[in-house]
Amino acid sequence: MHREPSRTRAGGARPPIAALLLCCLCPAAALGQDRLAGTWQGSWSRAGDTLPVTMVVERDTTIRYTASFGSERLRVSGIPFQSVGVEGTGVSLRLRVSA
Repeated sequence: MHREPSRTRAGGARPPIAALLLCCLCPAAALGQDRLAGTWQGSWSRAGDTLPVTMVVERDTTIRYTASFGSERLRVSGIPFQSVGVEGTGVSLRLRVSA
């Protein structure tokens, strides 16, 4: 048995539900992209010595950022930053160090 496609008032075939959902969800997903969150690799420099580091920045459900760093040379990972601040295009990270 063959079923005729549903027609709209203008006479064209109705788009499938999946296509409509895709059109609705794609802009939302694009807006949800976060340029700060992710894994960042670089180096810290002090007194002419550079230390390769990896930082992981995440955004939680309250739209607050958390961050941690690690360094293979120091044999550390997941060291949390005390705070992450974002203002305009600027980012500040505060790391509390015990003496």
